[in-house]
Amino acid sequence: MVPGSYHPHDKLWITEQLKQLSIAQRKKAIDGYTKVHKEALKSATSEIKAECEARREANTRLRKFVENIKKSKNPRKPRQYKR
Repeated sequence: MVPGSYHPHDKLWITEQLKQLSIAQRKKAIDGYTKVHKEALKSATSEIKAECEARREANTRLRKFVENIKKSKNPRKPRQYKR
């Protein structure tokens, strides 16, 4: 399962990131990735810049999304100091 809009060179990385998520989280991540990628493609001034910006924006969003999910699953326990 991969987004509807992505650069072919990113497919393996995207797949590895999505494997870390539950099915519901994957759906949300894919929808967000596709939206950001398409918006960035439309907003850039040249075709080359468009693809670079789209990749950067969408991949950054996915990376942060996965990091936040992982943090929420493994909250840091407060340190216990010995007396």
